[in-house]
Amino acid sequence: MQEIIRFHIPCRLDFHKMVEDFAEIIGKYIRSIASEEFTEDLKIVMSDVFQNIVNYSNTAAQNELVRFQFELGYQLFLISIYDYGPGFKADQFFPPYPKEYIGKSYELCTTENGEVKFTVIDPVTIQFSFSENNQNYEPHSEDEKNAYMRCKNLFRITKMMDAVSYSYIGHGKYDWKLIKHFK
Repeated sequence: MQEIIRFHIPCRLDFHKMVEDFAEIIGKYIRSIASEEFTEDLKIVMSDVFQNIVNYSNTAAQNELVRFQFELGYQLFLISIYDYGPGFKADQFFPPYPKEYIGKSYELCTTENGEVKFTVIDPVTIQFSFSENNQNYEPHSEDEKNAYMRCKNLFRITKMMDAVSYSYIGHGKYDWKLIKHFK
């Protein structure tokens, strides 16, 4: 059995608390299949995704809502989130990527906890991964600080979920897919 729950919200940080509250509701709803730890992580994941979309995408400029879709299946929890923007650049290309880029990985950013990379899966999809390491990293410029915050959020999202991908749908629209498997 698969259930779908949708949550649409304006793309403004003053709705951040509502996103956290909704994450708590979803967490309580899935508690029968998910660990208590994951239901707490879900609040962080949704908060981080929402902040990244508000701060770094073109969703607000497009006068669009942030659209969350939750799919609950047997031992599977999937979150889709739609946003607008240029996507992630691989060398000099934004999606759709040339076929010869399929399988290539790119370092996206570094935090004190490790680094986030993405791999081109197909011409329109990238998959995120992280590698942990403890290192001293201190951003200096304003651009470095913005990149650091975006990276810190992506690091936590990628670490807490089993799979995180980002697919180009067309006309500047993207679909985040965050997947968690339950045993």
